[in-house]
Amino acid sequence: MGFRHLLSEIKRKGTDHHHLNDEQTLGPPNSEINKMKKSANLLNEELTSVKNQQGELEKLGKMIYTQNTQLLNENKVLWEELNKNKLIIFDNSEKLNPK
Repeated sequence: MGFRHLLSEIKRKGTDHHHLNDEQTLGPPNSEINKMKKSANLLNEELTSVKNQQGELEKLGKMIYTQNTQLLNENKVLWEELNKNKLIIFDNSEKLNPK
C-alpha cells in the first residue's frame, strides 16, 4: 500500500486542527476577563443601590399612604361636625325667628 506515508500527514493535520480548537476554547485573554469582572461588579453595585433606593421609596410611599388615610378620616369627622353644627344653628335660628 503506497499511501501509508500519507497517514502520518493526516494525523499531523488532525493534531494541528485539534490544537487550534484548544486555543479557541481557552476564551478571551486575562485582560478581557478582568474587564468583564470589573464590569459585572459595577453592575452588581448599581443593582444593589437601585434595590436600596426602591426599598426607601416603598417605605416613603407607605408612610404617605398612612398619613393620607389619617387626613381623610380627620376630614370626614370635621365635615360631620360642621354639618351637625349647621343643623344646630339652623334649629336655633328658627326658634329665635318663628315665622
